[in-house]
Amino acid sequence: MVLSKVGLSGASGMVGGAIIREVLARGMTGRLSSRKTPEVNHPSLHWSPWDLIEWKTPNGIDNI
Repeated sequence: MVLSKVGLSGASGMVGGAIIREVLARGMTGRLSSRKTPEVNHPSLHWSPWDLIEWKTPNGIDNI
């Protein structure tokens, strides 16, 4: 199985940034969430603001 899409929370952090760069290097797409806008901006990535303090239900996560 080959992954082509990634979901990532914490995208603006140090580890999140490294994962984003790896996702782009592998030609994958991603749905990102974090409190702050990630430094990496690319057309194959879609970012949504989300603070874990405002926890969502599993159905709410689908809407991000």
